[in-house]
Amino acid sequence: MHSALPPPGDGLPPMLIPEPPSSASPAELDSWLQQVSTQLVASKAPFADCLARLCPGIFRQLQADAGRPALWPLWSDSLNFDELAQLPIIDTRVLQGLAGLVGLPLPDLSHAHAGLLHSYGYLFSQIETPFGCKRARWVSPAIEQGFGIHRPSLRPLPETGSLLTNLSWFLGQVALRTCLRQQRRLKSLEPDVAAELRGIDFSALRVQRLREEVQLADGRRPQLLTDLLRFSHAPAAGLAETLLIYSVVDPPEPVRLVTAFTVEPSYLASLIAELGPDLPVRTRFNAFVPGLTGEEHLGRRELLPETRVG
Repeated sequence: MHSALPPPGDGLPPMLIPEPPSSASPAELDSWLQQVSTQLVASKAPFADCLARLCPGIFRQLQADAGRPALWPLWSDSLNFDELAQLPIIDTRVLQGLAGLVGLPLPDLSHAHAGLLHSYGYLFSQIETPFGCKRARWVSPAIEQGFGIHRPSLRPLPETGSLLTNLSWFLGQVALRTCLRQQRRLKSLEPDVAAELRGIDFSALRVQRLREEVQLADGRRPQLLTDLLRFSHAPAAGLAETLLIYSVVDPPEPVRLVTAFTVEPSYLASLIAELGPDLPVRTRFNAFVPGLTGEEHLGRRELLPETRVG
């Protein structure tokens, strides 16, 4: 593992745009990350050295996350392919480089660790989807504002903690709340989590869960869980007011995170339009579940009553 920033020279790409402060505007963060992602893909120099030169703050976050063994089992796998854009989410060089930095195996380039891909990977994605670029959810303060978080904590350069550790702990309080094994892992991460997040009163937040379950030919009964977490602070009219958190249970593995993003009421209505038994069930949001992803099975779709998180 690299432990120090590389010296100037040695064929590394120049820092065309200095790393912005954690409080930078969405436009500043987006412009910086777009430039960096282009350089990371084009450079022939070692990925880790390039990242350390161009994004020292993100490089240090990855180094810190690499030393947190409880972090990685909180997440499932994700396809490195966007079904709407019909393109790889991040370049192979970037995917391999990120996985190498944190010591994660990457036996199949078609899918990877969902936490790594959906956090740092999204920052360096260059594709456009019908919903915009992948990094938009992290350069925007929408999630933080929705839950009254006043300091950058779920953004590319959080004031304290790392993007992935902060995000994992925050989402885990909701999606992993009933799993003791995962809760123990989350508890061990608490000292490294931003105080702004640890100060949230999760018992006051309201959530509703869509549960989808299928029986596969090999006897497995995976569940696809969609938690719909209401913002505690009302957004401006017409903006998203719910955080969608997607997770999977694929026994014998416990529930594991896949992704999260804000959604508007019109999307929620379509998501829960069909409920009951013998309905088509498939993985969404690029989740990878062997035997289910890429196929469609009949199963049950059930909307559980709204409840408080705590």
